[in-house]
Amino acid sequence: MNANQSLKAQYQERLDVGDGLANVSLGSRGLAADRARLASAGLPIDPILNARRAIIRPDGVADETDSSCFYVWRKDNRFMSLFHSHHAKPETIFIGEYEHHANSVRDILRLVYMSRNPSADTGYFSTLLCTPPTVVAHDAYTWAGARGEIVEILSVERAAQRYGSRLPPDPLGPLIGVGVALHYAVSSLETCERHLAAHGVPYTRDDSGLVIAANAACGVVTVFEETTQRT
Repeated sequence: MNANQSLKAQYQERLDVGDGLANVSLGSRGLAADRARLASAGLPIDPILNARRAIIRPDGVADETDSSCFYVWRKDNRFMSLFHSHHAKPETIFIGEYEHHANSVRDILRLVYMSRNPSADTGYFSTLLCTPPTVVAHDAYTWAGARGEIVEILSVERAAQRYGSRLPPDPLGPLIGVGVALHYAVSSLETCERHLAAHGVPYTRDDSGLVIAANAACGVVTVFEETTQRT
């Protein structure tokens, strides 16, 4: 089995369910220290991996990324696993010219998971996010990151109440939990709306902002919210 086949095998169950989020990276300032902390907490930790990728800068100059990461796979809920990553050359990842978007998106505001048993997920997320949940309910848990970004875990019923038919028809399939929604901060809803309309992207507008159903957004409910908050 080659490297691509091995990687695909890890995600096959997620791919069988359909498009959507598989896992999410947390930024790390020190992979070795983070890895030691999580190992001491009793979590199963993969080795640190290194990755390089050739890029072309906006001025046409060739360069190469230099990133490292390690995975913290959950055996009980694999596709609600997180991993830590560090970029030794962040200037090759976060390139200013590529961070200005026609839809006026500035940042990610909220990452939302759906789980059949949210309470069973809280220990893992609190340990990796280094903070307890700020909202605790039987059907919803919320964590606030250092920059103001939000991570949520909702029950199936709570997610259905919020997103309704904009969720995929059967987002979990045989899985216990997956990511189902991303909320983005935009500078201007009007600019974003014009951009979506110009490209024929179906959306609805409600109190939360502009919402694109999962079946029109690669399997993830996508919400654009106008905010001056800088995350």
